[in-house]
Amino acid sequence: MARLFGKEFHELSNTWFFKSSLIDLQKGDLQIKKYLDEKENLILIFEAVTRKKLYFPVKMEIVYDRTNHEIIRHHCSECGEKQCRHYLSVINFCYNNLSVEIAEQRSVQTYQAKILNYNEYWQRIVLNAKIEIADIFNKTTDKIRIFLKSYKPLEVRLIAILAAHREFKEEDEPLIPRAEKQAKALSEAEIRLFGLLQKYKCSFSRKGIFFTVYKKNFIHFLPLLRELRKKVFIRETGDLLEFPEEDFRLTFQINRVAKDDYLLETSVIDKISAVFVGRTTYVFQKNKVYPLNLPFKKEVAEAIFKEGYPLGKEDLVYFSSIVAKQLGLIKCYLDFAEDIEIPQVFSNTPIITFNLFKENGKIIMKGFLDYGENNLIPMSVIRYPTELVRFDANEEIRWFYVPPQIKYQILEFYGKLPQAETSNLENKSELVFEGEENIENLKKTIFEHADPSWNIILSEELKNEFIYKVVLKPVIKTRSTKNIDWFEYEVEYKFRDVSFTHEELKKFFKSKRDFLKLEDGRLLYFENKSAFEEAEKLLKKSKKLPSEAYKLSIYNLPYVYQLGTI
Repeated sequence: MARLFGKEFHELSNTWFFKSSLIDLQKGDLQIKKYLDEKENLILIFEAVTRKKLYFPVKMEIVYDRTNHEIIRHHCSECGEKQCRHYLSVINFCYNNLSVEIAEQRSVQTYQAKILNYNEYWQRIVLNAKIEIADIFNKTTDKIRIFLKSYKPLEVRLIAILAAHREFKEEDEPLIPRAEKQAKALSEAEIRLFGLLQKYKCSFSRKGIFFTVYKKNFIHFLPLLRELRKKVFIRETGDLLEFPEEDFRLTFQINRVAKDDYLLETSVIDKISAVFVGRTTYVFQKNKVYPLNLPFKKEVAEAIFKEGYPLGKEDLVYFSSIVAKQLGLIKCYLDFAEDIEIPQVFSNTPIITFNLFKENGKIIMKGFLDYGENNLIPMSVIRYPTELVRFDANEEIRWFYVPPQIKYQILEFYGKLPQAETSNLENKSELVFEGEENIENLKKTIFEHADPSWNIILSEELKNEFIYKVVLKPVIKTRSTKNIDWFEYEVEYKFRDVSFTHEELKKFFKSKRDFLKLEDGRLLYFENKSAFEEAEKLLKKSKKLPSEAYKLSIYNLPYVYQLGTI
């Protein structure tokens, strides 16, 4: 009877490497498991008997083609080499102790496809596992315990070491392949969680299967716990840790603690169970967790949520304007106690205003920030590295908020202006332009780069030399009629002191001219013809009346409203 693995033995046995690599294996030293795969190839698994484990500690798997009497592939549990000493020793052992008869004996056929990463058993363990967190609300300890007991029998400790790419102890080596295999059943978020636990752990309890981490480091876990929120529970209550989708509106309050001393703290109305401050701050209300991107520095936020952040009288104006505005952007509020008086602050967005006039053949451009109701401040304030400046009037203290986006707009525009004399820039917010080429470049720059929302004021002698950019916005005036199913409306457009009917604009656009010249010589350029075109669509649905008005079905009112928001 032919010897098992005879083909491979004769190919390899004549080499010096083969002879020098052999481990002396005698009959009875190896135990063999065998079965068939789905293609009826024979799978042989060789392991040393107990007394030979130290001598031959590996598991060798060989897939054998019974028809062609050759090895298709092999795998050594220890070596990654194509021809390791364990493989060669098994070839030698089989050739000397086994015949091909073993391949012809009856064997159980199995399905060996490697389509799935893990089996149903591990899948069920992971799907049913819970992450339980203890001591979040316990103010007597600075640590939090994270229990993973329901992940048992996964090798939680070893998987965490692998996930964190840390070195493991020599005694753990035999279990590492098992841990690597088990880890395949975990989600990406769970693997990252295990890695973080290993990175930030104070300790790990093998008996209780829980990690202990400092509360100051718990902030790093919350984004992952949000991903895993269907598996995360408060251990003390059994409640699911929830991350509601609705916006969280937190109220901050400033109270007086002495004559000129104040304290910024959270309102008692917001019952906060715990807070973890970071780039994103997480506020707990029992088992509900709300993420907030607070604009405060970390140390300020930590003080607010602990004992409160102390303020002086001089801080009130800053908090009532800039801080309140930025908190409002994240839908949080800042309240002041009734006994606190706050100086007047103009915190609305000012209109960028340039006043241009001629003097001795030169053009002078003077800049202002217009807060409305004749409250103007010089544009030169943008040079200060702050967003709050003080300009008193009639012995009344007045503060003005200069939004950073306004600064950026102005500085970007200044960078595109032609060369100018700047001696009066700081004191009078004036730029002086002279020379024909410079002045022409100034006109071009204002036309191309000045925003239509800015207020460009031209002296009488300059009105006909510059082009005004106009953003069309239809003004629709509606009125009811005797027939409740219909309404009448008129459409007009306004620019400063001038108004246009829709028909006048229609006539202009048909002319294909670039600029509309007014009776006083001013030239207008319309930036958004699309607004006119939308109004035109509405008018085509309407019935023209003898006046400038139109008649339309009441069902079109929502469209008319939408058009008025262009």
